[in-house]
Amino acid sequence: MVAAAGVLAIGCAFGWQLPLHQREREPLSRQDDLAALSAAVGRLTRPGEPVLYDPPKERRIAIAYPRPLAGLRDIALGTPGPASGTLYGVDVGPTELLRRLDGARSAWLIAADEPETRGPKAPVLTGHFRLAYSLCLRGVRLERYVRAGPAH
Repeated sequence: MVAAAGVLAIGCAFGWQLPLHQREREPLSRQDDLAALSAAVGRLTRPGEPVLYDPPKERRIAIAYPRPLAGLRDIALGTPGPASGTLYGVDVGPTELLRRLDGARSAWLIAADEPETRGPKAPVLTGHFRLAYSLCLRGVRLERYVRAGPAH
């Protein structure tokens, strides 16, 4: 009798939560579309090109969909996640980032589409590069910058 009541209670709880679970799985329930961004990165980039994540939490795309980003150089990463004890790693400062960009003809920026979360990387790029391509998806942007003048 107790077992039957337990099974009934679990069945009712499952039935009550099922519509909420299904709604959570719909594409429009998410604040971002990492799958679409990953597909765009795979189409637009070439292996060896530098990529920057601004802020570092945008590396979540590389964690969730590593294949399209596997050949890109994470040029701003100073200490990887595991070595730093963080999920997304620790970035270098603007001076070191500028040194690492020396000689680069272009760079990709994967950035949060909220101005209040932007870090110091975009200003480093806009000071020496010009925006050549921009793709805005739900919650995230993919931008390609090309050097404004001759590479050093």
